[in-house]
Amino acid sequence: MMEESVRSKKMEDLLALRGRISIVSDWEREEDAELKATEDRNC
Repeated sequence: MMEESVRSKKMEDLLALRGRISIVSDWEREEDAELKATEDRNC
């Protein structure tokens, strides 16, 4: 019962944030750049 209440509250919080978060549409390019930077630091 308590667990369900916590889960419900978390979902409400996430839905409230949905309009405020801007998701980078080009995340794959950003990911590639980050991986390349990590490789460059490790070499």
